[in-house]
Amino acid sequence: LVFNLTGDPGGCAGSTTIIGLSGSQTGIRYTLLRNGLPLAPSVEIDGTGAPIVNAFSVSNAGVYTVSARSGSCPPVLMNGSRQVYNVPTIHNFVNTGLFCPTAEVRLDNSNTGTTYLLYRNGTGTGASRNGSTGSQVTFGNQSMPGIYTIWASTGGTCMVEMNGQLTIQAQPSIYSLSANRLSYCASAPLSGVT
Repeated sequence: LVFNLTGDPGGCAGSTTIIGLSGSQTGIRYTLLRNGLPLAPSVEIDGTGAPIVNAFSVSNAGVYTVSARSGSCPPVLMNGSRQVYNVPTIHNFVNTGLFCPTAEVRLDNSNTGTTYLLYRNGTGTGASRNGSTGSQVTFGNQSMPGIYTIWASTGGTCMVEMNGQLTIQAQPSIYSLSANRLSYCASAPLSGVT
């Protein structure tokens, strides 16, 4: 019988991802595979006739699947996979600090296979850029007031905040000067000026 992989969706390497099985059979041995190959040493678990919630625990980057074997019969691959992603490399903002009215949001470097996401005041703006190793990533000039940060994702739930932030300050409002006279003596009180 073919069962489904259950458990965590997969996150960053170095953190624990739990892989389970929606069911199992007694007399069947289930083997964990990484990138299509058994681990060394082999990581296996015997079926219980019931679902196995915590069948395997993984933390290294790779695509994990599970195969089942009975005696000398060919192995059968279970349904589904879980991927653990490499942790994104942290890069630095080129511009940091306070700016008005605009400033360019840019990183000093990036990596191929990594997506960079622009956030303002802790909320994603929807803007993203694909990285290229050795190349800077820019989101162009930003003018909307707020605190800008950049997060990097290599896939799944694996995201890391980049180093630095940039704040765009709101421009002062412009008001008209009005008075009840055009000129005043230096010693006279400035009554009627608004």
